[in-house]
Amino acid sequence: METSYKIEKGIPYPALRRSSRRFPLHLMDINDSFSVEVGKEEGTAKNIIGKIHSAIRYGKSVNKIDKNWNYSIRNIDNKYVRCWRIK
Repeated sequence: METSYKIEKGIPYPALRRSSRRFPLHLMDINDSFSVEVGKEEGTAKNIIGKIHSAIRYGKSVNKIDKNWNYSIRNIDNKYVRCWRIK
């Protein structure tokens, strides 16, 4: 069977960027927070909130974040998203 796809050899596989280290979740103490600006680079507030939630779930699943820690994430005037460690 003929295909129009070209097979290429020697192309390096890019390293995965794990979001649990992208955000400083594992370094936070209770009542600490960080913010992420909404914009072109990070996306919409909804996208950022989803990325932070995903990072929290991943971090807890691989024991990088204590399973008893809790976080609160808020969209502040569609200008930035802030995440607090609350427990």
